[in-house]
This record gives sequence, C-alpha cells and structure tokens, in this order.
Amino acid sequence: MAKMKTRDAETRAQRKERVALEKQAAAEALVRAEEAAAEAERLAAEADSHAGDDEGAKEKAKTLDAAAVKAEEEKAAALAAAQALEDEEAEDEKKEANLVVVNVPKKFSLRLDNDVILHFVAGVQDMDRAHAKHWYSKANGVKVHGE
Repeated sequence: MAKMKTRDAETRAQRKERVALEKQAAAEALVRAEEAAAEAERLAAEADSHAGDDEGAKEKAKTLDAAAVKAEEEKAAALAAAQALEDEEAEDEKKEANLVVVNVPKKFSLRLDNDVILHFVAGVQDMDRAHAKHWYSKANGVKVHGE
C-alpha cells in the first residue's frame, strides 16, 4: 500500500507542475493580449488623426477599433484563465492541508450525509481529516499517523 501513497504524491506533484505551466502560459497570453491591445489602440488613434474625409482611412480606423476590442477581450480571457488557475491551485492546497496519512486495517465503506459512499481499502493511505476522525472510521480501526 506504500505504492498507493507514492502514486498519490506523484499525482499531486504532477498536478502542481501542470498548474504552474498553465499559469505561465496564461501570464504570457496576458502579456501578448496587452501588447496587442496597446498596438491596436495606437494604430486606431493614428488612423483617426489621418482619416479626415478619406473613406478608406475611416474603414481602416473601424477595423483597428475592432482589433482593439478583440485584444481587450483576449486580455480579459487571459485574466480569467489566470484567476481560474489560481483558484484551482488554492483549492488543491486546501484539500492537501486537510489530508492525513492513516492506516486502515480492513476495508470498509463510509456513507456521508449527502448519500455519497466512500470505499476505503486496507493499508496506509491519504484520507480527508474529517473522514479519518469520523466515528465509523474509528470504529473500523482507522489510525492517523503521528497522533
């Protein structure tokens, strides 16, 4: 059962690495979107100043304004993606903080208040602290390591 613990630890490490890479990609996308928005606004302002009565210049200004709006939307999407990744990372840290290493002497099932049934196999494993402290887990001999 020690392999299960190692596998879980590797999975958490891989998840952290994936989140870090996704955060980096979101940050790079945000920088690109900000640069594109600034460039589109600059070009739109330049086109507006040269437009005068020239219809072609007015069309170009409209196109550049649309590009600026699109760049701002991409920037907002990149910000939302970065926030979602931060939220996911915070949730993972919160879950990990609630995990304890336990020894389960025999397999058993624990039914939660919301009618979800959790099945635990015998051996050393990570378990949510609330599940480890539950009276039924204790009655089945679950022992938290270090306590």
